[in-house]
Amino acid sequence: MAVAAVVVAAVASAAVVAAAAVVAAVAAVASAAVGEGVVANMASPALRGSPDRIFISVDESTGTSTVSFFPADVGAPFQVTGDHDGARALADAKAIIARHPGCTIHGPHFHAARPARAKPKKRGA
Repeated sequence: MAVAAVVVAAVASAAVVAAAAVVAAVAAVASAAVGEGVVANMASPALRGSPDRIFISVDESTGTSTVSFFPADVGAPFQVTGDHDGARALADAKAIIARHPGCTIHGPHFHAARPARAKPKKRGA
């Protein structure tokens, strides 16, 4: 009976420690928020391996930068809004390079949004 009480107390204390760790992690992410709801250096997704190259492109018309990886199966591309000069995306890319040495950054490359394409009209018979 005494052993069961010790085990229950140990499990309860482990749950309290885990809950405290989650609260600390959420507080750290919330304190890292930078303007416009974008989190600096936290926007990057979890990567499945080490990327060879990181590409940064900035859409000047919307102010959205996109960070993508090669090979593509390493991780999904992510976007940073309100990043007209690509500085936040570049900071995110540098943070990724710190974790994955040997990776290179290409960009930021600036472009404007493409105009809508005209659909060809089909003539009925």
